[in-house]
Amino acid sequence: MALENYCAACTYLGETCNYNGKFWCERKGEERFACDPRCSSFCEAYSRSNGTRDNMFDNSKSHQSSGCYITTIICDILNMLDNCYHLNKLRELRDRMQKNIGDLPLLLMYDQIGPQIATCLKNDKDNGLIFAEKVFTNYIDPAVKAIEVANDNKAKDIYILMTKRFADYYGINTNIIIPKEINQKELGHGKVKIKKPQTI
Repeated sequence: MALENYCAACTYLGETCNYNGKFWCERKGEERFACDPRCSSFCEAYSRSNGTRDNMFDNSKSHQSSGCYITTIICDILNMLDNCYHLNKLRELRDRMQKNIGDLPLLLMYDQIGPQIATCLKNDKDNGLIFAEKVFTNYIDPAVKAIEVANDNKAKDIYILMTKRFADYYGINTNIIIPKEINQKELGHGKVKIKKPQTI
């Protein structure tokens, strides 16, 4: 695969990714997916092998479209960028939730039920695009508008309703598992490691 049009081939992108599948960009001073389209600061890393570029690209791509069903809707189905306005606003909310112990159950819901919804959406070839367009209009956009006016509680309520509707439609069990050991700051990415679970 020729990756000259992606961050994977840029000299400014480090070759070590974090748990989120992102790499540090020295030029932008931020983390980016190796599969993000090249920007105006792009400078090709000629010393980086094609194999390394492929591995970086594939690593980011698998994380970018992993268990986050909102990312699945926005990026994989609607073909919007991972750093689009809506996803960035939702990530701002997630970052605030990671600091509030009261949001632990909602973050766990996102990480445990979200990946199942993402899988169902990816496999639902007949309805995936229809669902994505309706969900964006009826849930994601209103949630972002609530965040814009500092109404995080309304945005969370919209998310809960959206998740429960998907779970009902696809027949997904909504019981949440509480891990014995947990770092709340690592939650909200569509995946969670569970050790010695207790069902609630």
